[in-house]
Amino acid sequence: MSPHPALTLVEILDAIFTFADYQSRTVAARTCRKWQEPATNTIWRNLDSLLPLLQLLSPVIWGPYQGDFAEETRPGGWTAFIRASSRVRSVKHEDSSPAPRTSANGGRYLSKDVFIRLALQRPHRELLPNLVEIEWLDSRSEALDFVPMFISSRTEKVTIAMGEMVAPPTEQIRFLIRHLPLFTRVLTNFTLSTVLEASMVQSELVYMIGEMESLKKIMLPRHYHTKEITEALGTHPSIDCILHSVDWDAHPSYEDIGNKFTFEAGWFINLRRLSLDTKLGDVIELIRNPSRPPKLYSLKVSALRIPIDMEELRTLLRELPQVYPNLTRLLFDLFHSQINVQEDNLSMAQARIPFDVLRPLLSCSQMQTFRLGHNHPLDVTEADVLELTHQWPKLVNLYFGEDPVITANMAPGLPMKVLAHFAANCRRLQIIHLYLDTSTWKSFEASIPRPIPIFSSTLEWICFGTSVAADDYEIAVILSEMCDHGPVEIGYGRGPFNLASQGHLADDPRNSIMMWAEVNRQFKTLYRYRKTLEARLKELEDGNGTTVSGIDAEVAALSLESHEIET
Repeated sequence: MSPHPALTLVEILDAIFTFADYQSRTVAARTCRKWQEPATNTIWRNLDSLLPLLQLLSPVIWGPYQGDFAEETRPGGWTAFIRASSRVRSVKHEDSSPAPRTSANGGRYLSKDVFIRLALQRPHRELLPNLVEIEWLDSRSEALDFVPMFISSRTEKVTIAMGEMVAPPTEQIRFLIRHLPLFTRVLTNFTLSTVLEASMVQSELVYMIGEMESLKKIMLPRHYHTKEITEALGTHPSIDCILHSVDWDAHPSYEDIGNKFTFEAGWFINLRRLSLDTKLGDVIELIRNPSRPPKLYSLKVSALRIPIDMEELRTLLRELPQVYPNLTRLLFDLFHSQINVQEDNLSMAQARIPFDVLRPLLSCSQMQTFRLGHNHPLDVTEADVLELTHQWPKLVNLYFGEDPVITANMAPGLPMKVLAHFAANCRRLQIIHLYLDTSTWKSFEASIPRPIPIFSSTLEWICFGTSVAADDYEIAVILSEMCDHGPVEIGYGRGPFNLASQGHLADDPRNSIMMWAEVNRQFKTLYRYRKTLEARLKELEDGNGTTVSGIDAEVAALSLESHEIET
């Protein structure tokens, strides 16, 4: 039996195999000749390690501290290597990651001899001739010398992360940055993460930025906005995105910044996305600058480990929509670690961000992504959320203070009824993060109109952060009704931007992690049950027009209790 003609087209096969897992791709590559090439391409296209390529040359044996080739290069090894390497489009090398589970003693990095052999025996200068993206996460200086042999003339994205090295390899970093324009002329994205002082690589960065006309996006350490580097970025003709990397766990004091990010006339005329790690007062100065970027539509502000000045935040959010009314993406990470888990109600109330501070942002009617992370629950009501959903109908991603720190006098979250407002008014939502008072499920169920508002099919993820799951089954029933299009993922727990050690759900005596895990399980089980019951009702539909929308939740409850759902 011949396959459907569509399954012989390389483009369609490539798209199908891209979504398959590794085992399925290997099976597809052995199925027939027409599938062999596109399936093999997807196997090698994106590598999370150099090991698969290296083992084509010789087995890698792991010792107590490092891995090395077990023997000389096997016959035909370089032929197999060249054939596979030509298919590689992205590769990640992480020296500080644990060795494979098959390693006897758990070695942690590749020996320098491995890279030396590659450098001496390689048949061509470019080991990966079609490489587009390389991510090099290295905790050792000696391996940096060999990064250039993996970069090709087609490489567009380069990430170099040195971790928290006490003595970063200054000369190696300087050499690599300065000579990047020789290795590739099509670089569009460059990321550098290091504790090395900006003055040590400043001239190399300025030279690279000036030579690389194709550069569009750059991420540098937070202390790298010196006058020289900022001028190089500002006068570049095509850079449209500038980010500043942040070490979330070891954030330094803000008082050590000697240079501030500045705007001068004629700078950043094409800048559209900007990420800053600085105090709110500095951001206010930037947007008041007459030479500010005219085309900015995305702004991220990280002001971590310092108490938030509410008046500064109020001023910033009042002036920002006036300067950039067409903002589509706005993110604020305002967590700080100076929080007392035994705070009284008065101090907690003063620390919460009221909705009146956020209300001016509603005039940005094109808003698609908004994030506000803070130690305390936001001071927001259901009426405020209803206003937000009407003003931001194009909302796609919302992170609305979902993971406040758990304290002794935790303020209640939003009522569950707000889910209905998002479902009814924000039809493009893909991700939504909320801090909810789930004990309000009874009033929600009693007051919500029928049929219940259903989220659009675009919804992929709901996260409840550090909310408490009051009744796992009832919450699962409500969510299964509102997410009728498919079993979306349910998230919970503290997010990566919440730096306060207190308040992790694992320390919560209410065992919220276990409760939300049960909600997630029951939610997906109920969805499967509903779809099965819907199919059965369709088969048995009588002249009265019975439909699945008339199913009572009690029917699902009875089935759950009798374990029919599981079977």
